[in-house]
Amino acid sequence: MFKINRKELYSKIKNIDDPRLYKMLVKNDPARIISLVRFYDLLSEIGTFSFKDHINIAVISGNLSEPELIFFSNASVECLCFDEHIKPGEHQFWDLGLNWSENQYSEYHNKYDLILCEQVFEHIPDPQIAIDNLKYLLKEGGILHISVPCINGIHTEPYYFTAGYHKRMLSYLANKSGGYEIIDCEYWGSKKAVSMYSVIDWTPLVSSGDLIDNIYISSKNFNLKGFIKYFYHKIKYNFQSIWYYGKKDYPVIAWILLKKEMNKNF
Repeated sequence: MFKINRKELYSKIKNIDDPRLYKMLVKNDPARIISLVRFYDLLSEIGTFSFKDHINIAVISGNLSEPELIFFSNASVECLCFDEHIKPGEHQFWDLGLNWSENQYSEYHNKYDLILCEQVFEHIPDPQIAIDNLKYLLKEGGILHISVPCINGIHTEPYYFTAGYHKRMLSYLANKSGGYEIIDCEYWGSKKAVSMYSVIDWTPLVSSGDLIDNIYISSKNFNLKGFIKYFYHKIKYNFQSIWYYGKKDYPVIAWILLKKEMNKNF
């Protein structure tokens, strides 16, 4: 399991040096923050492209507010979204369960340097078809990032098919699909996090962390509501710490970073 302590997380955020990250500590849950920081570190390490390069990014069933997008200053971004409000019988173009190798998708084939598919796979019935489809859209050497819950409560009905995936499942899907190099496949969580996410409690880190988290985050971006909610959250979860990992793994989020292999025809 990917383990990171409070000091390491805030040190990484300080080194990234983007004030928007501090705002996310007030708005985003711990799993999303840790996944985001890990995403930044991995892309920095592999060096496929820099955050300042003009690259093409596809966001799958998401929007322009995806946290990962803050790092890219010159990217062209397209949102390829499943339409939850489409009428019965109408064609659903960006359904991950369809076959994206077909000619109607050809203008999108081999187009994107980076694909972000964040918190989507729990809402699709056939993840194998989905991960195959995303490969068609990637350029050779392009990067795919998928994050998904390991455990979660029912949400976004009727498009909810599983409570989550173990990291082992993500690597299995990638290997079965073929044509991908696995750069990283991990998960994060803690005992308190499991208690939270299993009941769809996505409380931001400013309130779900410890008192020292609240004080530190508030010093960067004061939020009275977050300060008050911190005490309620501590009592609700019997004063557990979000940073206590214990002897067993208690994952709540898994991610996989994949690179499309060169000179592969699909």
